[in-house]
Amino acid sequence: MGCNSNSDKEKELLQKEIELLKQEKELLALRSKTKEIPQEPMDKQEGKKKINNNYLIGNNAAGKFKIGNQIPYPETADDYTLKKETQTRMTEEGPEAETVYLVKENSNDVLNIKPEYNFQTGEYTQNIGEIMVLSSLFQTFEGIGVNATIEEFIKTYPDYKIWYTYVSGMYVMETKAVNAQFILNEKDFIGKIKVNSDQIDLKKSDFKSTGKIIKIRII
Repeated sequence: MGCNSNSDKEKELLQKEIELLKQEKELLALRSKTKEIPQEPMDKQEGKKKINNNYLIGNNAAGKFKIGNQIPYPETADDYTLKKETQTRMTEEGPEAETVYLVKENSNDVLNIKPEYNFQTGEYTQNIGEIMVLSSLFQTFEGIGVNATIEEFIKTYPDYKIWYTYVSGMYVMETKAVNAQFILNEKDFIGKIKVNSDQIDLKKSDFKSTGKIIKIRII
């Protein structure tokens, strides 16, 4: 009976994970009805610095790492080294293990990569399904990256949106110009949330004036 119980529990957790992945994809799709707006390279924009393509955020990619491409592991990706690791994250059902590839440059953590989940086969693939940018080296064409302030983001992207979702528990800023989620520090949130839907729109005034972007998520 104990073995069957554990097996049923594992199936239940896997089904929950699949549902959460579907919800996140649906939320992103709703927010991204307008396709990413093409931008000119930085060296063609007057008064702005050129961003190294190795660190450019755009077109569903962070530098050389692009959603849907094969994860370059165990081989070394040029100047980067990748380490495969099993991490534990908390879900509504309790702790759950997941595979994460840690990307380092000069011994510094710059990206985390998660494999793509195939909903048809029910298995993870060897392709990139999610990129989490951790380093301020990576920036958009307009120079926005990790550690940029909320004010800088708003000034750069007047069409900004801020929202919260309990599905992933994240506070997010986004713009139609870049297909990515700019994640804010929850400690900078000073407003109040009434959870009446999967996604709650927020205002600039809901955050401290010093609030910053701490990660950038590409899925």
